Amino acid sequence: MTAYKNRITGKICAAGILIICGLLLTSVDDCESMYLEETANSGQQQRIAQEQAERNARAERERAEQERRAAQSNSRNRPASGAQSGSQSAGSQAAASQGAGSQAAVSQGAGSQAAAASGGTGQPAASSGASYLGSISGKDWKLLEVRRSDKTVTLDRNKLTADGMGDLFTLKVDADRLSGKAAPNRYISTYQAGENNALTIAPSIATLMASIYDPERLREQEYFQYLGKVKSWKLNQGKLELYTTDASNKEAVLVYGN
Repeated sequence: MTAYKNRITGKICAAGILIICGLLLTSVDDCESMYLEETANSGQQQRIAQEQAERNARAERERAEQERRAAQSNSRNRPASGAQSGSQSAGSQAAASQGAGSQAAVSQGAGSQAAAASGGTGQPAASSGASYLGSISGKDWKLLEVRRSDKTVTLDRNKLTADGMGDLFTLKVDADRLSGKAAPNRYISTYQAGENNALTIAPSIATLMASIYDPERLREQEYFQYLGKVKSWKLNQGKLELYTTDASNKEAVLVYGN
């Protein structure tokens, strides 16, 4: 009888040991699974961060290349403009020398030369760049409003600054180009200024970052379309106004402040 009890007790102990071992193995498996999952997640996050860094670096390189090409294009155009001005000046001097026989002719030639230098209107020539737009050049302009016939879109610059987006939708006029930041890409463009505040802006060259911002539902591509259709400008009570049209060719005004 005692031997039978001992066998039963031994079997019970063995069964208990097997159950405990099974629980321990299950716990180890669970821990290993959690470790592998955390390792995989960490690796995935590292890959995502690395891919984002590569995309940002690629976009920065492309932006630098675009700016370099634009600078080269401008440097090639400037000598041609200078040659044309030199040719016009030489023609004016020739006209003055032909009229040297009489004082009246000399005076008339001088007057013609002055008119030619000013574009015939007393204003700087259209190709004079920032000197023609001197009142607005060299300043960092920030978009405040987009006035359209159906509605006016107003940007809260204080809120944008508080949200870390104070540099979106900006514009700067330099001697031979326009530049700024849309949402979020940086852009550059050339322009042509004319009489009566006429202004034509060439298509913008921008970086290639994904556009994820649209303050007041103003999309970056829509902003570039407005710039590409600008016809004239005006400085109104310290604010820069660019007169343009929307995608439906309805009149619109881009209003900037400092």
